[in-house]
Amino acid sequence: MREEPAGLADLLAGVEAPATVLFVHAHPDDESIATGGTMAALAAAGHRVLLLTCTRGELGEVIPADLRHLQVGLPESVDDGTELAAVRLTELASATRVLGVHSGFLLGTAPALTPGDPTRRYRDSGMSWGEDGRAQPAPQVSADSFSQQPLEQAAADVAALLRVVRPDVVVTYDDDGGYGHPDHIRAHQVTLAALEQVRGELPARLWVTASDAGSSTGRLIEVLGDAEGKRAAIAAHGTQTVVEGGRFALSNGIWRDIDPVERFRAVETTSSPAPARRGGWLRAVLAALVVGLLVCWLGTTLHGHVGYAGATPLPWGAALAIVFCAAAATAVGMWTRTLWAAAVTGAIAFTANWLLASTGEVPLIVTQTAQPTGVALAGLLWLYGAGVATVVAVLLTARGLRASHAPRRSPAL
Repeated sequence: MREEPAGLADLLAGVEAPATVLFVHAHPDDESIATGGTMAALAAAGHRVLLLTCTRGELGEVIPADLRHLQVGLPESVDDGTELAAVRLTELASATRVLGVHSGFLLGTAPALTPGDPTRRYRDSGMSWGEDGRAQPAPQVSADSFSQQPLEQAAADVAALLRVVRPDVVVTYDDDGGYGHPDHIRAHQVTLAALEQVRGELPARLWVTASDAGSSTGRLIEVLGDAEGKRAAIAAHGTQTVVEGGRFALSNGIWRDIDPVERFRAVETTSSPAPARRGGWLRAVLAALVVGLLVCWLGTTLHGHVGYAGATPLPWGAALAIVFCAAAATAVGMWTRTLWAAAVTGAIAFTANWLLASTGEVPLIVTQTAQPTGVALAGLLWLYGAGVATVVAVLLTARGLRASHAPRRSPAL
Protein backbone atom coordinates (compact mmCIF):
# COMPACT_ATOMS: atom_id res chain seq x y z
CA MET A 1 0.00 0.00 0.00
CA ARG A 2 1.27 3.43 -0.90
CA GLU A 3 1.00 6.35 1.47
CA GLU A 4 -2.50 7.75 1.11
CA PRO A 5 -3.14 11.39 0.16
CA ALA A 6 -4.87 13.73 2.58
CA GLY A 7 -8.54 12.95 3.11
CA LEU A 8 -8.54 9.30 2.04
CA ALA A 9 -8.14 8.16 5.64
CA ASP A 10 -11.31 10.09 6.52
CA LEU A 11 -13.19 8.62 3.56
CA LEU A 12 -12.17 5.12 4.63
CA ALA A 13 -12.36 5.59 8.41
CA GLY A 14 -13.00 2.32 10.22
CA VAL A 15 -12.49 0.20 7.08
CA GLU A 16 -9.73 -2.38 6.90
CA ALA A 17 -7.37 -1.93 3.96
CA PRO A 18 -7.52 -2.61 1.13
CA ALA A 19 -11.02 -1.16 0.87
CA THR A 20 -13.66 -1.68 -1.82
CA VAL A 21 -15.22 1.64 -2.85
CA LEU A 22 -18.19 1.79 -5.23
CA PHE A 23 -18.93 5.05 -7.07
CA VAL A 24 -22.46 5.48 -8.46
CA HIS A 25 -22.75 8.00 -11.29
CA ALA A 26 -25.47 8.97 -13.73
CA HIS A 27 -23.65 9.32 -17.08
CA PRO A 28 -20.27 8.66 -18.66
CA ASP A 29 -17.98 11.62 -17.77
CA ASP A 30 -19.61 12.30 -14.37
CA GLU A 31 -17.17 9.96 -12.66
CA SER A 32 -14.18 11.89 -14.00
CA ILE A 33 -15.51 15.39 -13.44
CA ALA A 34 -17.03 14.88 -9.98
CA THR A 35 -14.80 12.26 -8.36
CA GLY A 36 -11.97 11.43 -10.77
CA GLY A 37 -9.21 12.71 -8.51
CA THR A 38 -10.40 10.64 -5.57
CA MET A 39 -10.91 7.52 -7.69
CA ALA A 40 -7.39 7.74 -9.11
CA ALA A 41 -5.91 8.37 -5.65
CA LEU A 42 -7.75 5.38 -4.18
CA ALA A 43 -6.55 3.09 -6.96
CA ALA A 44 -2.97 4.33 -6.65
CA ALA A 45 -3.10 3.61 -2.90
CA GLY A 46 -4.04 -0.01 -3.60
CA HIS A 47 -7.77 0.09 -2.94
CA ARG A 48 -10.39 -1.59 -5.11
CA VAL A 49 -12.30 1.07 -7.04
CA LEU A 50 -15.60 0.11 -8.68
CA LEU A 51 -17.90 2.23 -10.85
CA LEU A 52 -21.62 1.87 -11.55
CA THR A 53 -22.87 4.04 -14.42
CA CYS A 54 -26.65 4.36 -14.55
CA THR A 55 -27.17 5.54 -18.15
CA ARG A 56 -25.18 5.59 -21.37
CA GLY A 57 -25.52 9.35 -21.86
CA GLU A 58 -27.67 9.13 -25.01
CA LEU A 59 -28.80 12.76 -24.77
CA GLY A 60 -25.47 14.42 -24.19
CA GLU A 61 -24.53 17.53 -26.15
CA VAL A 62 -21.68 16.86 -28.58
CA ILE A 63 -18.78 19.29 -28.88
CA PRO A 64 -16.67 18.14 -31.90
CA ALA A 65 -18.16 19.48 -35.14
CA ASP A 66 -17.46 16.27 -37.03
CA LEU A 67 -19.52 14.29 -34.51
CA ARG A 68 -22.49 16.63 -34.18
CA HIS A 69 -24.65 14.18 -36.12
CA LEU A 70 -24.57 11.98 -33.01
CA GLN A 71 -26.47 14.53 -30.93
CA VAL A 72 -30.19 13.88 -30.61
CA GLY A 73 -32.54 16.66 -31.72
CA LEU A 74 -30.40 18.32 -34.39
CA PRO A 75 -31.36 18.37 -38.09
CA GLU A 76 -28.39 16.15 -38.87
CA SER A 77 -29.14 13.63 -36.09
CA VAL A 78 -28.79 10.03 -37.21
CA ASP A 79 -30.74 8.18 -34.48
CA ASP A 80 -32.15 8.28 -30.96
CA GLY A 81 -28.75 8.47 -29.32
CA THR A 82 -27.72 4.86 -29.78
CA GLU A 83 -24.54 5.74 -31.70
CA LEU A 84 -23.62 8.47 -29.23
CA ALA A 85 -24.10 5.98 -26.38
CA ALA A 86 -21.66 3.57 -28.02
CA VAL A 87 -19.07 6.33 -28.41
CA ARG A 88 -19.53 7.50 -24.83
CA LEU A 89 -19.08 3.98 -23.47
CA THR A 90 -15.80 3.78 -25.38
CA GLU A 91 -14.76 7.07 -23.82
CA LEU A 92 -15.83 5.76 -20.42
CA ALA A 93 -13.66 2.68 -20.82
CA SER A 94 -10.66 4.90 -21.64
CA ALA A 95 -11.33 7.16 -18.65
CA THR A 96 -11.69 4.27 -16.21
CA ARG A 97 -8.41 2.77 -17.38
CA VAL A 98 -6.74 6.10 -16.61
CA LEU A 99 -8.37 6.23 -13.18
CA GLY A 100 -7.38 2.66 -12.30
CA VAL A 101 -10.95 1.44 -11.90
CA HIS A 102 -10.99 -2.26 -11.09
CA SER A 103 -14.42 -3.00 -12.61
CA GLY A 104 -17.15 -0.97 -14.25
CA PHE A 105 -20.85 -1.84 -14.39
CA LEU A 106 -23.94 -0.58 -16.23
CA LEU A 107 -27.23 -0.39 -14.36
CA GLY A 108 -29.69 -2.90 -15.76
CA THR A 109 -26.95 -5.25 -16.93
CA ALA A 110 -25.83 -8.17 -14.76
CA PRO A 111 -24.60 -8.12 -12.06
CA ALA A 112 -26.29 -4.70 -11.62
CA LEU A 113 -29.60 -6.38 -12.37
CA THR A 114 -32.21 -8.10 -10.24
CA PRO A 115 -31.48 -11.84 -10.53
CA GLY A 116 -33.82 -13.51 -13.02
CA ASP A 117 -34.82 -10.27 -14.76
CA PRO A 118 -34.04 -9.63 -18.44
CA THR A 119 -31.41 -7.00 -19.21
CA ARG A 120 -32.90 -3.51 -19.28
CA ARG A 121 -31.63 -0.11 -20.36
CA TYR A 122 -31.95 3.06 -18.36
CA ARG A 123 -31.83 5.94 -20.84
CA ASP A 124 -30.43 9.39 -20.29
CA SER A 125 -33.28 11.68 -19.13
CA GLY A 126 -31.84 14.83 -20.65
CA MET A 127 -32.18 18.23 -19.01
CA SER A 128 -32.67 21.93 -19.64
CA TRP A 129 -31.27 25.00 -17.96
CA GLY A 130 -33.46 26.96 -15.56
CA GLU A 131 -33.42 30.72 -15.06
CA ASP A 132 -31.41 30.22 -11.88
CA GLY A 133 -28.61 28.58 -13.85
CA ARG A 134 -29.36 25.14 -12.46
CA ALA A 135 -30.39 22.05 -14.37
CA GLN A 136 -34.03 21.07 -14.55
CA PRO A 137 -36.03 18.35 -16.36
CA ALA A 138 -36.12 18.47 -20.13
CA PRO A 139 -39.36 19.65 -21.81
CA GLN A 140 -39.99 16.10 -22.96
CA VAL A 141 -38.79 13.04 -21.05
CA SER A 142 -39.21 9.51 -22.39
CA ALA A 143 -40.92 6.92 -20.25
CA ASP A 144 -37.85 4.64 -20.31
CA SER A 145 -35.48 7.32 -19.01
CA PHE A 146 -33.66 6.78 -15.74
CA SER A 147 -35.58 9.45 -13.87
CA GLN A 148 -38.93 7.98 -14.95
CA GLN A 149 -38.30 4.29 -14.27
CA PRO A 150 -39.76 2.87 -11.04
CA LEU A 151 -37.54 3.70 -8.10
CA GLU A 152 -38.00 0.25 -6.53
CA GLN A 153 -36.89 -1.50 -9.73
CA ALA A 154 -33.72 0.56 -10.18
CA ALA A 155 -32.92 0.27 -6.47
CA ALA A 156 -33.28 -3.51 -6.66
CA ASP A 157 -30.80 -3.56 -9.55
CA VAL A 158 -28.31 -1.53 -7.52
CA ALA A 159 -28.91 -3.74 -4.47
CA ALA A 160 -28.13 -6.81 -6.59
CA LEU A 161 -24.73 -5.31 -7.40
CA LEU A 162 -24.12 -4.36 -3.77
CA ARG A 163 -24.65 -7.98 -2.73
CA VAL A 164 -22.13 -9.17 -5.30
CA VAL A 165 -19.30 -6.65 -4.80
CA ARG A 166 -19.94 -5.94 -1.07
CA PRO A 167 -18.42 -2.45 -0.95
CA ASP A 168 -17.05 -0.94 2.23
CA VAL A 169 -17.84 2.57 1.01
CA VAL A 170 -20.40 3.88 -1.50
CA VAL A 171 -20.08 7.32 -3.09
CA THR A 172 -22.76 9.15 -5.09
CA TYR A 173 -24.32 12.64 -5.35
CA ASP A 174 -26.11 14.65 -2.71
CA ASP A 175 -29.91 14.90 -2.99
CA ASP A 176 -29.69 17.89 -5.35
CA GLY A 177 -27.53 15.93 -7.78
CA GLY A 178 -24.77 18.51 -7.58
CA TYR A 179 -26.50 21.01 -9.87
CA GLY A 180 -30.04 19.73 -10.25
CA HIS A 181 -29.74 17.22 -13.10
CA PRO A 182 -32.71 14.84 -12.78
CA ASP A 183 -30.53 11.76 -13.41
CA HIS A 184 -28.07 12.82 -10.71
CA ILE A 185 -30.95 13.29 -8.28
CA ARG A 186 -32.31 9.89 -9.25
CA ALA A 187 -28.90 8.27 -8.71
CA HIS A 188 -28.93 9.63 -5.16
CA GLN A 189 -32.45 8.34 -4.54
CA VAL A 190 -31.76 4.94 -6.03
CA THR A 191 -28.52 4.50 -4.08
CA LEU A 192 -30.19 5.28 -0.76
CA ALA A 193 -33.10 2.96 -1.55
CA ALA A 194 -30.69 0.18 -2.52
CA LEU A 195 -28.77 0.54 0.73
CA GLU A 196 -32.06 0.25 2.56
CA GLN A 197 -32.78 -3.00 0.70
CA VAL A 198 -29.49 -4.53 1.85
CA ARG A 199 -29.86 -3.28 5.40
CA GLY A 200 -28.31 -5.79 7.76
CA GLU A 201 -26.48 -7.61 4.96
CA LEU A 202 -23.46 -5.37 4.57
CA PRO A 203 -22.26 -2.35 6.56
CA ALA A 204 -21.45 0.06 3.72
CA ARG A 205 -20.72 3.69 4.57
CA LEU A 206 -22.26 6.32 2.27
CA TRP A 207 -20.60 9.54 1.19
CA VAL A 208 -22.11 12.11 -1.18
CA THR A 209 -20.41 14.81 -3.22
CA ALA A 210 -20.71 18.03 -1.26
CA SER A 211 -22.77 20.76 -2.91
CA ASP A 212 -24.09 24.12 -1.80
CA ALA A 213 -27.73 23.27 -2.55
CA GLY A 214 -27.74 19.75 -1.11
CA SER A 215 -29.43 19.04 2.20
CA SER A 216 -26.84 16.67 3.64
CA THR A 217 -25.35 18.00 6.86
CA GLY A 218 -22.94 15.20 7.73
CA ARG A 219 -19.26 15.68 8.36
CA LEU A 220 -17.47 17.42 5.49
CA ILE A 221 -14.12 16.08 4.31
CA GLU A 222 -11.74 17.12 1.58
CA VAL A 223 -9.76 14.59 -0.42
CA LEU A 224 -6.61 15.63 -2.25
CA GLY A 225 -6.98 13.60 -5.40
CA ASP A 226 -4.74 12.78 -8.34
CA ALA A 227 -4.84 15.94 -10.46
CA GLU A 228 -3.12 14.49 -13.52
CA GLY A 229 -5.25 11.36 -13.44
CA LYS A 230 -8.40 13.47 -13.20
CA ARG A 231 -7.28 15.69 -16.07
CA ALA A 232 -6.52 12.73 -18.34
CA ALA A 233 -9.83 11.05 -17.49
CA ILE A 234 -11.83 14.21 -18.27
CA ALA A 235 -9.96 14.55 -21.55
CA ALA A 236 -10.92 10.98 -22.47
CA HIS A 237 -14.56 12.12 -22.77
CA GLY A 238 -13.88 13.96 -26.01
CA THR A 239 -17.51 14.29 -27.12
CA GLN A 240 -18.40 16.10 -23.90
CA THR A 241 -15.33 18.06 -22.79
CA VAL A 242 -12.50 20.26 -23.97
CA VAL A 243 -9.34 20.30 -21.87
CA GLU A 244 -6.65 22.97 -21.98
CA GLY A 245 -3.87 22.88 -19.42
CA GLY A 246 -5.42 22.71 -15.99
CA ARG A 247 -8.95 23.65 -17.01
CA PHE A 248 -11.84 22.18 -18.95
CA ALA A 249 -15.14 23.22 -20.50
CA LEU A 250 -18.38 21.44 -21.33
CA SER A 251 -20.66 22.24 -24.27
CA ASN A 252 -21.73 25.49 -22.57
CA GLY A 253 -18.23 26.86 -23.15
CA ILE A 254 -17.72 27.87 -19.51
CA TRP A 255 -14.17 27.10 -18.40
CA ARG A 256 -13.58 25.53 -14.99
CA ASP A 257 -10.38 24.67 -13.19
CA ILE A 258 -9.61 20.97 -12.76
CA ASP A 259 -9.56 20.94 -8.99
CA PRO A 260 -7.71 17.97 -7.42
CA VAL A 261 -9.48 18.61 -4.12
CA GLU A 262 -12.88 16.93 -3.98
CA ARG A 263 -15.37 17.36 -1.15
CA PHE A 264 -17.72 14.81 0.36
CA ARG A 265 -20.25 14.65 3.16
CA ALA A 266 -21.07 11.64 5.30
CA VAL A 267 -24.65 10.36 5.16
CA GLU A 268 -26.03 8.04 7.80
CA THR A 269 -28.24 5.31 6.34
CA THR A 270 -29.98 2.37 7.94
CA SER A 271 -27.29 0.12 6.48
CA SER A 272 -24.43 2.25 7.73
CA PRO A 273 -22.43 0.92 10.69
CA ALA A 274 -22.12 3.14 13.71
CA PRO A 275 -19.30 3.89 13.47
CA ALA A 276 -18.32 2.49 10.08
CA ARG A 277 -17.25 -1.12 10.42
CA ARG A 278 -15.94 -0.61 13.93
CA GLY A 279 -15.92 -3.98 15.63
CA GLY A 280 -15.05 -5.78 12.41
CA TRP A 281 -12.03 -7.25 14.17
CA LEU A 282 -14.33 -8.73 16.83
CA ARG A 283 -16.43 -10.46 14.18
CA ALA A 284 -13.26 -11.81 12.62
CA VAL A 285 -12.02 -13.14 15.97
CA LEU A 286 -15.35 -14.82 16.68
CA ALA A 287 -15.43 -16.35 13.21
CA ALA A 288 -11.87 -17.66 13.62
CA LEU A 289 -12.66 -19.09 17.07
CA VAL A 290 -15.88 -20.82 16.04
CA VAL A 291 -14.53 -22.19 12.75
CA GLY A 292 -11.21 -23.24 14.34
CA LEU A 293 -12.97 -25.27 17.02
CA LEU A 294 -15.36 -26.73 14.46
CA VAL A 295 -12.41 -27.77 12.29
CA CYS A 296 -10.76 -29.43 15.29
CA TRP A 297 -13.92 -31.34 16.16
CA LEU A 298 -14.70 -32.52 12.64
CA GLY A 299 -11.06 -33.25 11.83
CA THR A 300 -10.56 -35.24 15.02
CA THR A 301 -13.70 -37.22 14.29
CA LEU A 302 -12.51 -37.90 10.76
CA HIS A 303 -8.77 -38.44 11.20
CA GLY A 304 -8.99 -41.92 12.71
CA HIS A 305 -10.19 -43.47 9.47
CA VAL A 306 -7.23 -45.47 8.14
CA GLY A 307 -7.12 -47.77 5.16
CA TYR A 308 -4.44 -50.31 4.34
CA ALA A 309 -2.65 -51.34 1.19
CA GLY A 310 -1.40 -54.65 2.40
CA ALA A 311 0.46 -53.80 5.60
CA THR A 312 0.93 -50.14 4.63
CA PRO A 313 -1.41 -47.77 6.49
CA LEU A 314 -3.22 -45.11 4.39
CA PRO A 315 -4.47 -42.38 6.78
CA TRP A 316 -6.99 -40.93 4.33
CA GLY A 317 -9.15 -39.50 7.10
CA ALA A 318 -6.28 -37.37 8.44
CA ALA A 319 -5.41 -36.20 4.93
CA LEU A 320 -9.02 -35.17 4.32
CA ALA A 321 -9.11 -33.38 7.69
CA ILE A 322 -6.01 -31.38 6.75
CA VAL A 323 -7.58 -30.32 3.46
CA PHE A 324 -10.72 -29.30 5.32
CA CYS A 325 -8.65 -27.29 7.80
CA ALA A 326 -6.85 -25.39 5.02
CA ALA A 327 -10.11 -24.72 3.15
CA ALA A 328 -11.96 -23.50 6.24
CA ALA A 329 -9.15 -21.19 7.37
CA THR A 330 -8.88 -19.78 3.84
CA ALA A 331 -12.63 -19.19 3.75
CA VAL A 332 -12.48 -17.23 7.01
CA GLY A 333 -9.55 -15.18 5.69
CA MET A 334 -11.35 -14.33 2.46
CA TRP A 335 -14.65 -13.58 4.21
CA THR A 336 -13.01 -11.21 6.69
CA ARG A 337 -10.48 -10.07 4.04
CA THR A 338 -7.62 -10.40 6.54
CA LEU A 339 -4.59 -12.70 6.64
CA TRP A 340 -4.53 -12.82 10.41
CA ALA A 341 -8.04 -14.29 10.61
CA ALA A 342 -6.95 -17.20 8.42
CA ALA A 343 -3.88 -17.70 10.62
CA VAL A 344 -5.90 -17.53 13.85
CA THR A 345 -8.44 -20.06 12.56
CA GLY A 346 -5.71 -22.60 11.81
CA ALA A 347 -3.84 -21.80 15.01
CA ILE A 348 -6.96 -22.46 17.10
CA ALA A 349 -7.48 -25.80 15.36
CA PHE A 350 -3.83 -26.75 15.93
CA THR A 351 -3.90 -25.67 19.59
CA ALA A 352 -7.10 -27.61 20.23
CA ASN A 353 -5.54 -30.65 18.53
CA TRP A 354 -2.49 -30.40 20.77
CA LEU A 355 -4.70 -30.31 23.89
CA LEU A 356 -6.63 -33.36 22.71
CA ALA A 357 -3.39 -35.21 22.03
CA SER A 358 -1.77 -34.40 25.38
CA THR A 359 -4.59 -34.67 27.93
CA GLY A 360 -6.53 -37.58 29.34
CA GLU A 361 -5.54 -41.16 29.96
CA VAL A 362 -6.79 -42.06 26.50
CA PRO A 363 -6.25 -38.97 24.31
CA LEU A 364 -8.63 -38.45 21.42
CA ILE A 365 -5.70 -37.83 19.10
CA VAL A 366 -3.22 -40.68 19.51
CA THR A 367 0.37 -39.84 18.61
CA GLN A 368 2.43 -42.24 20.76
CA THR A 369 4.55 -44.52 18.62
CA ALA A 370 3.83 -47.42 20.97
CA GLN A 371 0.32 -47.51 19.66
CA PRO A 372 -0.61 -49.39 16.46
CA THR A 373 1.27 -47.84 13.55
CA GLY A 374 -1.76 -46.71 11.55
CA VAL A 375 -3.46 -44.98 14.50
CA ALA A 376 -0.28 -43.19 15.58
CA LEU A 377 0.53 -42.14 12.03
CA ALA A 378 -2.96 -40.72 11.57
CA GLY A 379 -2.74 -38.82 14.87
CA LEU A 380 0.67 -37.32 14.05
CA LEU A 381 -0.46 -36.41 10.56
CA TRP A 382 -3.58 -34.62 11.82
CA LEU A 383 -1.81 -32.90 14.73
CA TYR A 384 1.04 -31.41 12.74
CA GLY A 385 -0.87 -31.27 9.47
CA ALA A 386 -3.16 -28.65 10.97
CA GLY A 387 -0.10 -26.41 11.34
CA VAL A 388 0.88 -26.99 7.72
CA ALA A 389 -2.72 -26.33 6.68
CA THR A 390 -2.57 -22.98 8.51
CA VAL A 391 0.47 -21.88 6.51
CA VAL A 392 -1.20 -22.99 3.28
CA ALA A 393 -4.38 -21.08 4.21
CA VAL A 394 -2.46 -17.87 4.83
CA LEU A 395 -0.70 -18.20 1.46
CA LEU A 396 -3.98 -18.92 -0.34
CA THR A 397 -5.71 -16.01 1.39
CA ALA A 398 -2.88 -13.64 0.45
CA ARG A 399 -3.09 -14.76 -3.14
CA GLY A 400 -6.88 -14.42 -3.19
CA LEU A 401 -6.82 -10.93 -1.72
CA ARG A 402 -4.20 -9.79 -4.22
CA ALA A 403 -6.23 -11.19 -7.10
CA SER A 404 -9.47 -9.58 -5.93
CA HIS A 405 -7.95 -6.14 -5.38
CA ALA A 406 -5.45 -5.89 -8.22
CA PRO A 407 -6.49 -3.09 -10.62
CA ARG A 408 -7.67 -4.36 -13.99
CA ARG A 409 -7.11 -2.00 -16.89
CA SER A 410 -10.08 -3.23 -18.94
CA PRO A 411 -13.25 -2.67 -16.89
CA ALA A 412 -16.28 -4.61 -18.05
CA LEU A 413 -18.62 -1.99 -19.44
